[in-house]
Amino acid sequence: MDNKIPWSVMNRRIFSMGLSTEAISAYIICCNLADNGKTISKANIASFWNSTSQDLVNSLEELIRRNVLRKVISDMEGREIYAIEKVQDWTFREQ
Repeated sequence: MDNKIPWSVMNRRIFSMGLSTEAISAYIICCNLADNGKTISKANIASFWNSTSQDLVNSLEELIRRNVLRKVISDMEGREIYAIEKVQDWTFREQ
């Protein structure tokens, strides 16, 4: 069974939110994972990430603060799973 979806989850409005370059990069990686039927996990994101692990943590936190991502699961072993929120739920201005 093919888990790929026939359209991309990426919304170009991400570029007008004033996010850091790293947060936008993390979002694009998350969209790529979703488009290919993969789990949006910190481990899967990290496998594509080309900056520091602290930059990844900061980027994910920025996306969560702006309601672009939501942490779905976090366990005692450090596994974190995320979901991409609907664009209408995004916070377009830093609060």
